[in-house]
Amino acid sequence: MPPPPTPTSQQPPKLIHTTPSPLSPSTPNTPPSNPPITIDLLLTVLTRTLFHPFLAWLTVLCLRAQATPYTAPAFRITTAYATLLTLFFILRTVNQRIGYGAPRTVDLGDEVVVVTGGASGLGLLIARIYGLRGEAC
Repeated sequence: MPPPPTPTSQQPPKLIHTTPSPLSPSTPNTPPSNPPITIDLLLTVLTRTLFHPFLAWLTVLCLRAQATPYTAPAFRITTAYATLLTLFFILRTVNQRIGYGAPRTVDLGDEVVVVTGGASGLGLLIARIYGLRGEAC
């Protein structure tokens, strides 16, 4: 059994755990309030803005509304860009259709529906709708 500490020996100070106030900066244990910017996020934003065929054709229409002649280089480049994006969009759609097949038809009589949180709100509404259809057990 070790001897009891003497008054002259130094003991480490006790650490007191306090909760940070809401106004204090975040501690390293809390997750960041905004998700980090990743390549996936950037590609998602680009495919919905700069690389979307609708917006590309809208640019062509805007040039035409400004009475840009069909032979102008800006009009030709913009039209070629919109055509290329449209071709890629069609090829991507065909690729997804081949990869995943045709969408299946859903017969709710053959499906099992599990509603979690059916006590209130949207879950209750879904449970009532399936109950009115006679699909609930």
